[in-house]
Amino acid sequence: MSTWSAAVIAAAALTATYLFCIRPMRRGHGGCARSGESGSVSRQVAELRKELHALQRQDSAAKNAPPTRSARGGSSPLTTGGGVDD
Repeated sequence: MSTWSAAVIAAAALTATYLFCIRPMRRGHGGCARSGESGSVSRQVAELRKELHALQRQDSAAKNAPPTRSARGGSSPLTTGGGVDD
C-alpha cells in the first residue's frame, strides 16, 4: 500500500470519527458509545441497585445463620481437625 493511500484512509477514518462521534457529543446528543436514552439507563441503574441490595441481604443472612450439621451424620474432618495422620 502506498503512503498516499494510507494517508487517505487515515484522513477518512478521522473525518468519520469527527462527524459521527465527536461532533454529536459536543452538541450534547450522545455519540458513538451511546447506549440508549438516559431514562433507560437510570432505570437499569435502579434495577441493579435493587438487585445488589437483595444480594447484600442474602449475604448478611447467610453470615448470621447458625452452622448446619453434615447430611451424612458424621463430623466433618474440617471441623474436628481429623485426617489420615490422626
